[in-house]
Amino acid sequence: MVVMRKIALIGIFLITISVCTAQKDIIYDDVGIMCLNLSGLSRGLIISTSDEYKELLKNLSPHPECTSYSLPEIDFNSKTLLGLRVNSKGCSAPEYFRRIYMVNGEVVFNVDIKENGMCKMLHQVTYWVTIPKEFGEKVQFITNMK
Repeated sequence: MVVMRKIALIGIFLITISVCTAQKDIIYDDVGIMCLNLSGLSRGLIISTSDEYKELLKNLSPHPECTSYSLPEIDFNSKTLLGLRVNSKGCSAPEYFRRIYMVNGEVVFNVDIKENGMCKMLHQVTYWVTIPKEFGEKVQFITNMK
């Protein structure tokens, strides 16, 4: 009887741990932001207001096709914009696999990168997504080379 009770308690404990650390995918929308020179900015950006969003235009590329560029519309009352700049090497463009999920009350923006070859050529891409406002307070940005 005592052994059965201990086994039951251990089972409940293990279920509680697995539920607490379960990952829940967050639905996101891709945002096509172009014409920005982001090399001097932080690798991961969290933008939650229109004013912060407009600040991105200070990093507008001097390329002639970008002189009249305007940012896509985003409703910051319901959305938070996340940006993740990823650098990788390779002889051709790498493959990227994105996932945004919640674990232990924190949003994780994860990009797995599969590099193609050992060339030193630099490939840089910035992923822009919007997520529901209630998730955007704390974000961990992760990149993994495969």
